[in-house]
Amino acid sequence: MKVFLLLLCFALPAAAYPQSGNTAAAAPATTIALNPGTLLDIELTKSLDVKKVKPGDPVEARLRSDVRQDGAVVIRRGSKITGQVTLATTKAKGAPSQLGIEFDKVIVRTGDSVPLMVALQAMAAGKQQGGVTDSGMVSSAIGTDPGGRTANSPIQKTTADVEGSIASMDTAAMNTAGFKPGGTLTPSSKGVFGMEGIGLKNEIGKSAVQITIFSPSENIHLDAGTEMLLRSIGQ
Repeated sequence: MKVFLLLLCFALPAAAYPQSGNTAAAAPATTIALNPGTLLDIELTKSLDVKKVKPGDPVEARLRSDVRQDGAVVIRRGSKITGQVTLATTKAKGAPSQLGIEFDKVIVRTGDSVPLMVALQAMAAGKQQGGVTDSGMVSSAIGTDPGGRTANSPIQKTTADVEGSIASMDTAAMNTAGFKPGGTLTPSSKGVFGMEGIGLKNEIGKSAVQITIFSPSENIHLDAGTEMLLRSIGQ
C-alpha cells in the first residue's frame, strides 16, 4: 500500500502544484495624452545635414526639461524623442535648401512610447554652432515659406502656423521675442534664433505635422545640441 501511494504522488500533473515562478501581472503600458499647447523643450542628439540624410532616416532628440501638464510632471527630462526625415534637398539655383522633419513619439523611462503630434514653435543654435550673441539673428514668426506661398496656398492642409522669414533683432527685441541671449528658449519663443538665413514652417495635417526648416542661402545643417521648442497639436 505504501508503494502504491508513493507512485500516485509522482503521477499527479504539474498543474496540481503551485507555481513558484513569477506570477505577477505585467505592468500596464503608460498612457499619456498631451493636451494641445503643451510645450516640449528638446535638443537634437545627432546632427542632421541635408547632404547626408534622406527621407526615412531617423531623427533623435532628448527632453531638456520635464513636461508638465495640469500641474503634474507627465514626462521626465532626458526622455528620448524620435522622428524621421521627410524631406532633404540641397540649395540649387532659384531653390532653397530644405529639411523636413516629423516627430512621432517620446519614449518614457518605462520603455513605453507616447505618440506625438507636434509643431516646431522655435529653434536655437546649439553650443557647437556658437550659440546666440547679442547681435544674433532670429526669424520672425510671420513670413512666407521657401516657395513664396501664402497661408491660403493648397499646400497648407490647415494652417501655416509659425512660418518664418529672416529678420535681424537687437538684444531688446530678442528678449521680447522670448529668448535670453546666451541662454535657452522660453515658452514665448517663436522663430529661429542664432542661425542666420534660416526659417521654419509647419504644415499641420489631420494626423501629422510636417516641419520644414529652410534656407535660401546655404544648405541646412543642424548640429547635435540644436534646441527646439515643440508644441503639441493634439490628435
